[in-house]
Amino acid sequence: MSNPNVAHVEKSVFSILNAENEIIGYGFFVDPHGTALTCYHIIAALTSIRIRDHDGNEHIATIDEYHTLWGVQYSDIAVLQIPMQSPTFLQLPQPKVVDQEMTVIKVNNSSFEFEDILYHNVTTPTHPPSSHGLPITYTGTTMAVGFLSVANYRNLPNLAIFRLAKKSANLELFFQYLSDKYCPGKFNPEFSELKTVCNAQLQRAFRQQLEQKFLLPYNYTPEPRYGIKLKEFIEDNNSIISLVGESGSGKTNCLLCEFPYYARFFFTIFISAHDFEPLPASLPGKIKNVLAKTLAEYPHDNITADDLMNLIYQHPKRCLIIIDGLNKMPRISSKTFDEWFTRSIRWAKGMGLKLIITSTALPTFQNSGRLDGFTCGRISKAANNYNLPTKFSKISRLNRPLLLRLLFEIGGQERSAPLDDYPLFATYLARKCTALAALINVPSQVVHSLFIEFAKHFATSNDYWLTNDTYQDILKDHPQLTSILIQENLFIESVNGVRIAHNWLADFLIGETFHPDEDIDWEQLIPISNSTQRKGLPWLLAKKSFLGQNMAVPLQNLLTFILKKDSHQSRATKIFENTVRHLSLPDQYYSIIESFIIQHQQTFGSTDITGLMVYNSHLSTSNQFKLLKKALSNEELPSSNIMLFLHPNYYEKNDYFLQLGTLIATKQILERYLLAEPDTTMPRIMDWLYDCKDQNKISVINIIAGIIIYQYDSRYNHSFNPWNKDTPAQASIIKVMITMIVASHSKTFSDVLTDYLLKDDHSEGIKNGTDFYLNVLPTAVLNVYRGLPLDQEKIKYTMLLLRVPEYRKEMISDILLIFKESKMPELLTEKLRAYVTQEGIFEVLVPMLVKYIKYGRNYRIRKDCISILFQFGKNKEQNQVLADHLAALIRINSDFELHFTRCLIRGLYTLPVSSASYQTLSATIPILLERDLSSWYRTLKYLCREEKNIYKRADKIKWINWAFNNLPVRQQCSLVILLLNLNIIKEEDKVREMIKPTILLTLQESDLFYQAVLKKAAKKNIALHYDLLDDQDFKVMLKV
Repeated sequence: MSNPNVAHVEKSVFSILNAENEIIGYGFFVDPHGTALTCYHIIAALTSIRIRDHDGNEHIATIDEYHTLWGVQYSDIAVLQIPMQSPTFLQLPQPKVVDQEMTVIKVNNSSFEFEDILYHNVTTPTHPPSSHGLPITYTGTTMAVGFLSVANYRNLPNLAIFRLAKKSANLELFFQYLSDKYCPGKFNPEFSELKTVCNAQLQRAFRQQLEQKFLLPYNYTPEPRYGIKLKEFIEDNNSIISLVGESGSGKTNCLLCEFPYYARFFFTIFISAHDFEPLPASLPGKIKNVLAKTLAEYPHDNITADDLMNLIYQHPKRCLIIIDGLNKMPRISSKTFDEWFTRSIRWAKGMGLKLIITSTALPTFQNSGRLDGFTCGRISKAANNYNLPTKFSKISRLNRPLLLRLLFEIGGQERSAPLDDYPLFATYLARKCTALAALINVPSQVVHSLFIEFAKHFATSNDYWLTNDTYQDILKDHPQLTSILIQENLFIESVNGVRIAHNWLADFLIGETFHPDEDIDWEQLIPISNSTQRKGLPWLLAKKSFLGQNMAVPLQNLLTFILKKDSHQSRATKIFENTVRHLSLPDQYYSIIESFIIQHQQTFGSTDITGLMVYNSHLSTSNQFKLLKKALSNEELPSSNIMLFLHPNYYEKNDYFLQLGTLIATKQILERYLLAEPDTTMPRIMDWLYDCKDQNKISVINIIAGIIIYQYDSRYNHSFNPWNKDTPAQASIIKVMITMIVASHSKTFSDVLTDYLLKDDHSEGIKNGTDFYLNVLPTAVLNVYRGLPLDQEKIKYTMLLLRVPEYRKEMISDILLIFKESKMPELLTEKLRAYVTQEGIFEVLVPMLVKYIKYGRNYRIRKDCISILFQFGKNKEQNQVLADHLAALIRINSDFELHFTRCLIRGLYTLPVSSASYQTLSATIPILLERDLSSWYRTLKYLCREEKNIYKRADKIKWINWAFNNLPVRQQCSLVILLLNLNIIKEEDKVREMIKPTILLTLQESDLFYQAVLKKAAKKNIALHYDLLDDQDFKVMLKV
């Protein structure tokens, strides 16, 4: 097929030259202003980027670092700027589906072949260069959809499709801008103008956030769950969504990462709330101002801000407005703000456009999300991106993006442990002061004192904003800092004055305005303090604790003040909560913190602060779990919810206990632990399950633990302790938990159980209380179980109920019946693994399993029984029984030789050499050595592996000698090679002495084996090699 647009495509392509004037790759123009694309790996090592255009003219290109360097970790795309007047260029569409048939402009007859790709020659140089950087277009078009690229240029190149290649967000925005501006047919002219202006504004906002370090492009790891929530909002019927989180939690980052997605489908406008006027006009007026400012920077002929606003009013459902940092608006009265906020929300809803708002706090929305830091998997990725030690990812409080960022900026990569909160913030501030002081040639203490002056103003004015006059007055002795502090992104300048960039920095500085030795009188301080001053008090207490002061009295006094339950209680509660998060060595105040949590739950009920407070603190993990347990113990759990959470299809209905009900924040923290560290978290939850002293009372935390084990551990019935370790109270818990699981195991069982309970007139009691339900359930479940037919479904219940001590005999009797009738499904064999070695079951199950291995009908299950049965542990008597059975099975010479061999080797590794069971298994080695290849070779390999235990080593050498004296030559030859490859014997004299007779035997026929041994010996021990080479007996045989 010919391409009618080849000439146009060829003119858009240019060559890239190296210092020797050789073509090393290609690129192509994407706009009429000299913007071009190529592969980054082509130009990465060039000191000067020379290009040759289609007409043979050479130009010097410069790399667009903003669009290139921040994206090289994602893709091989480089953006260049080339000083050419109106070059021929290729448009960049954003197709939803890439057509199968594409065209690539290529050089010469390359060996590269791609299916469904058409080729066209550009030139025929004498030295064929790399084809990388050549555009891929739709067949018959002049639009580029990708290029030939590969970072490892020694391999065949790949097709890099722009729409599919992973890119940095700023590069995606740039591509979207080019697509909307130059690709025809996507929008009508009016829409295209509006889209271009919105994209330009979005690009400008994105770049501004990067420059102000709200987004660290190399280091930040976005949370996908919030990205998904924001994408779902775009597609659903909701008009407004709020994203709430404390300062430094990553709200703006989440939005920035989604900018390309919004730009693709909407006319998107981003507004920073600190640009709002002190007495804000209507939201439409602010949008118009933003559009007017964008048009001033990116002029468009014959289009005004009014024209664009008319388009928004005509097509509101295609518009998305983002208001970022609503908490950073200039402080106004609550009444004025509420009026403006209500008016803006009503306007957005009435218009039908989409509105996203971020803030530290907002009026409650039905559709909202709260950012509480990284989840487990993202902590690890973020720590890795920041080059922080891997063990930092295991520290719960480092889930906060802010802390990881500060650790990165102060050189946390070199620390063995992260700093506590106070020294971390203090170190960051000290380094900033030192850097700023160096710029104006003053001591760093001078800069620090200026920050304190700013903080004092924040505290007295109850505002993070400064008028321009106040800002300049504080800096009057050092006017150079006026612009430097803004350039360094510590302060933000807007039409409203100057504002500190980060709330967290302001709060820390306010804490620094207090003297660390001053006593705190909560009775006087809290009632008269304003909200800004109160945010600094936790930092004062954190500083005191870091300096070694005992915080027991201030914390206890604060708790006493909270318990008075006056009008200032909520203020004091917030101070206590934030203090716990920042304290150094808080474990010594555990009893006070525990009392606070208990009192808070009793006072505020459903308000859930425990999880985040302890997770973000310096408390030890064990104390965190104690407090999580204390909080969850107050969960209300009616019997209907128990059935819901234990239902076998809970995962299909999303009925996860840790995602429903009350105390959601605390449950989410527990889930983070479960997902990040299941091996250490599950045993802690098992401790909750067994935390019971009264066998007649099952507590809520017992039931919660059972539900979590059921839902989050697929081997839940393995997790219960062996019954011989249960106290009477714990046995009662297990009985109830097992019967609850059985009751919920299938719809059929649940229906039968419901009928049974209704017949016995228990329905009213069950509705009235969980305790009654738990008391009648075990008996009801057992009676329903007995009425079921003996089939595969019933076997599931059998294995569960086997764990209940008082049901053990009945369940074993049913298992015996299953074996007798040969109804043994694969499920049963796997479930039996956990019970085989348990006292009271071992004596019954082992003979059954041995019998089934010998005479059972199902080959696969017989094989499974072998690995299930031979679990050698610490019980000497059980080990001897298993060893006797295994030895007897080995002597039978069955069709499971390979599996018996593996079990025997595993047992010999596990058992102590002095035990009778070891000696029993060891005595069967000669039997296996005389069997088929699968047995004797594995046994020989085991014998030749290095052994550190001197007694086992002696036993192995004994059997090696036996093998040389009794096995055929073929097996002896394999043994010689294994001795040379492995390290059971390291002394060359002993090795030579053992292998010599076998070599002499083989020399009677040929010297091939001898030559092979010499090669092996040369690799193992050169001295052994020459000993074998110079051996007189071998020389004599060779002559013969």
